[in-house]
Amino acid sequence: MRQELILQRKLQKALWCGKGVCPTIHERWDGLRDEIITHTREPEVARTVGAITHQQHNLFGYPNEERGLWLEFEGNGMRQYYEKRKSEVVYFVGCKTSFLISQHQQALGVLKELASKGVDFAVLGPREWCCGMPLQRLGMKEEFERHRQHNLQEIEKLGAEKIIFSCSACYSMWQEAYQLKGIELNLVTVYRE
Repeated sequence: MRQELILQRKLQKALWCGKGVCPTIHERWDGLRDEIITHTREPEVARTVGAITHQQHNLFGYPNEERGLWLEFEGNGMRQYYEKRKSEVVYFVGCKTSFLISQHQQALGVLKELASKGVDFAVLGPREWCCGMPLQRLGMKEEFERHRQHNLQEIEKLGAEKIIFSCSACYSMWQEAYQLKGIELNLVTVYRE
């Protein structure tokens, strides 16, 4: 029981890092996965992550329809970006950036930078699901594959040739597990004022 509680705390720390994107996130998840595999019982928090992500398609348990609400705060036609049906460039926002208010300025910064450069792009909004990194790292292969296939289908529907990320975890997940051909992936950094 004590080991399970320790694993739960480690998993929670990895999930809810207050810094936004942790540079060592993959090492942290790999270490947690290895620890979980060595135990006979899956920690309750791992089951919870799986259930929440399966039901709501994000790590936070919010209705996924709210994934694009941060665009509503800005007004001035920003909603147009997630209502697009075709676009060569897609900004894949990620769970943390979509749902954590502290991360919204980062997303808005990316949006404004792309718009100021005249880039025609789309944001998936409610059509975006979690990249699946926590699911894959916890060994939940079927659920990860479900999320991966959904996101790939949405990108295909848009006819995208380039995907932009501001979340390094999402970017790394797409690079290593999504196996894309002919689609360019870019990680951008936007500094907040």
